[in-house]
Amino acid sequence: MNGYLWVEPITNSINTFMMKVYNWMIVALVISWAIAYYVSINTQLFLPIFSSWLVYILFLIELWLVIAISWWINKISYSVALILFLLFSVINWLTLSVIFLVYTLNSIFSVFFITASIFWFMSFYWYTTKADMTAFGSILYMWLFWLIISSLVNFFLKSSWFDYILSWVWVLIFTWLVAYDTNKIKELWIWLKEWDESFWKMAIIWALSLYLDFINLFLYLLRLFGSRK
Repeated sequence: MNGYLWVEPITNSINTFMMKVYNWMIVALVISWAIAYYVSINTQLFLPIFSSWLVYILFLIELWLVIAISWWINKISYSVALILFLLFSVINWLTLSVIFLVYTLNSIFSVFFITASIFWFMSFYWYTTKADMTAFGSILYMWLFWLIISSLVNFFLKSSWFDYILSWVWVLIFTWLVAYDTNKIKELWIWLKEWDESFWKMAIIWALSLYLDFINLFLYLLRLFGSRK
């Protein structure tokens, strides 16, 4: 009986925390899609971004926001962290709105559905399973580093077949990063001792991690299966 009374509150706490993570990730995705589509159909917004250096400035702001949220989370309030996260989701799809001009709308939604299916299957399974993926983290990040170097090399080689292979490897890596990050959240949440502001700030950080996994998985699947206009 004592074991039941101890496990039940902890289980509820994990579920509540994970729902907070998923909810913020979904909010960010909705904002991203709305902004991206709106910009793509309004040339007065689209052209100034992609016909100037503004797009590179936006990329740098995105990078700064990720660093700010991840490295300075202990120095900023929950409200500031949330604003930075939502701001990142807006700017991220300002820069990615070009996909609506490159790919057909049907293929974008089809690939999004495929991405969502893969994401939720991997995330739900590795959240509910008792298996621990902690040991695979170093392997995944080693492959991630190798892919970044390979992609930079191919930027100069411009090999279409190598790019195709790399896209499939990127898909596999981000698929397993969804599983790893979900499993890591479940393993690490217990180190947060109290339901204070720091607890909810960590929900934002992990929502950002899953959001980035989802977006990158979607973009590489779109490169493989998207129908170009």
